[in-house]
Amino acid sequence: MQLSEKQQELNELKEKLEAYRAKYPPAEAEQLSEVARSPFIACCPQCGGSVEAGQVEIHGTFWGFVFVGLSHQQCWFRPAGRKEEIALGSEEKRVACRCTRCGTLVIAGRNSASG
Repeated sequence: MQLSEKQQELNELKEKLEAYRAKYPPAEAEQLSEVARSPFIACCPQCGGSVEAGQVEIHGTFWGFVFVGLSHQQCWFRPAGRKEEIALGSEEKRVACRCTRCGTLVIAGRNSASG
């Protein structure tokens, strides 16, 4: 493959990435729901530190797209001694709290009043 072909392929990938970004824009602080702006827990369950409210989501990066392309990504949780289950789906966003001291992340459940 020649350099011009590689450049053309890279340009095509960039176009696909821009289309992907337009379809799934990142959430800005102003777009967060009122629930996501205030913590649903009082303090960190790990260290007792203060927590900040926000949301979590799974999404790709520019370099991941360049090297792998669009892929279906999910966050998995495996309870001790049981089969793994999807904790956060590919296009799913959830309300969450993060400890400002130790970084522990607490994600609200699908069926919770906070989520």
